[in-house]
Amino acid sequence: MSTNVTRLFDILPHIKENFSHHDSVLAGKENGKWITYNVDQYLENAYGVAYALLALGVKPGDTIASISNNRPEWNFLDMGTMMVGAVHVPL
Repeated sequence: MSTNVTRLFDILPHIKENFSHHDSVLAGKENGKWITYNVDQYLENAYGVAYALLALGVKPGDTIASISNNRPEWNFLDMGTMMVGAVHVPL
């Protein structure tokens, strides 16, 4: 069964289904050491953000502003925000 990509965050299950042989899809440097994330970890973190936003009462159409360096957590926040239908506004 092929994952149909109709929303931007659908790309993660698509990557998992079609490119799961890749060890990492995202990486960031912490304390001078590269930390990699595979697609399962990416999904887990993005879902965690989505669940947290829902628990906070965020609704579709709400805006979430963030200030961050270029790091994997930015991607987790971006995907999780899209998953709940909110709009991510990076500053």
